[in-house]
Amino acid sequence: MSLQIKRIATKPRQNFKLDLADIVIEPMECVSVVGANGSGKTTLLESVLGMAPTLQRDVWLFGQPTCMDERDFQLRRKLGVQLQKSQFNRKLLVSDLISLHKVVYRRSCKDIAELFQLKALLPMRYERLSRGQKQRVDLYLAFAHQPEFILLDEPGTGLDAEFRNAFIQLLQQVIGKSAGVLMVSHQESEILLSHRTLVLQAGKVVHFAPAAALVKQFVGTHKIEFECYESRIADEIICKARVMDSVVRAQLTQHNKGLIFTRTNIINALVNDFGSELFSKIALCESSVSDMIAN
Repeated sequence: MSLQIKRIATKPRQNFKLDLADIVIEPMECVSVVGANGSGKTTLLESVLGMAPTLQRDVWLFGQPTCMDERDFQLRRKLGVQLQKSQFNRKLLVSDLISLHKVVYRRSCKDIAELFQLKALLPMRYERLSRGQKQRVDLYLAFAHQPEFILLDEPGTGLDAEFRNAFIQLLQQVIGKSAGVLMVSHQESEILLSHRTLVLQAGKVVHFAPAAALVKQFVGTHKIEFECYESRIADEIICKARVMDSVVRAQLTQHNKGLIFTRTNIINALVNDFGSELFSKIALCESSVSDMIAN
């Protein structure tokens, strides 16, 4: 296994505590972590890395227990890490960071540097980079030494379309071939590359399964979007849908618009019950990972 979390329990802070156990990520497996803000996604990564105060921490990497202190230097060389808040010496240039990385890890990767177009950033101070530029440097530092396990915290944040595509290309090259990945994400393109998705809620794991299974469970297989000429009718449609056995969720999105997630196609039943003339729009499509994340 790449990672085994036998138990992590963090110290309570602001009425929040991360408490989870029995999580195993196999070699070359990619696991995405999703959940609402404050659910514990970043805290999970920090706890694995020994950066968060914990009451109990029993974490195994590559079949060995680890405390992630200075004695774990050889282990750290096997890890790649990108966190949301990187901290480096204010005077360091990007070229300094890349050179230091090569000295520490004894490896570098010209192809990844070219993929993220780092040449133009080399003479710049890291602290003066834009959010997207910093993300390109951080992702290079996470991948360049060819680690065996990579931890990523919303890696697509701040990247424009060109570099987001470059990152997805890099991830495709790694997953299932050279490294395991634990990735906090809210991007559908990233989650679809994952073998399994871990859903956190208030510091606890509520689901851990392939994304397709979670989509079916959380939002069903079909999505119906509708708009009515009258808000009163839209309310009645939502009330009707909520008592139907196949409906997973039904909600108004505006005063006369609604969204229904269902396990079966009920669009004909709605039209028959209310009449097509009351709808200004009604459309059916398949539910997606984006729907699961948004809801």
